[in-house]
Amino acid sequence: MSDSEARYRAALDQHGVTDVQATYRVLLRRLKASHPSAYDAAVSRYERELVPGLEAGEGDPLRLWLDYGMWIAEQLSPGHVVAVDETGLATPVEDELPLDRLLLYVPETSNERAIALTQPVQPSEAQKETVQLLCG
Repeated sequence: MSDSEARYRAALDQHGVTDVQATYRVLLRRLKASHPSAYDAAVSRYERELVPGLEAGEGDPLRLWLDYGMWIAEQLSPGHVVAVDETGLATPVEDELPLDRLLLYVPETSNERAIALTQPVQPSEAQKETVQLLCG
């Protein structure tokens, strides 16, 4: 395991969230099918920004991945991010993302599903139900 992978795994453990990479690969496939030029930009962004940032150890690796995932989600559809606490209460995220919560990207259009940007390793029942209802 490389140093950047080890730092990423440590960040996941520290914040108590699951690996985001599989979700983001699904988003990339959606982007490739629906917005090929945005997909090309996503690949470029991955190679120019994400990988070098991870390898250089710049900041929290989970935050770097989240920034990338939010950017991909925004290319699919305009929307906003909400943090969902253990009780199921969702609050809009204006500034710094809380890394230890369920984070959902909620598209502005009502016919699109929300995207779970992060999920707790041990989600509460309310968080599970929220994901099932909004992302499902």
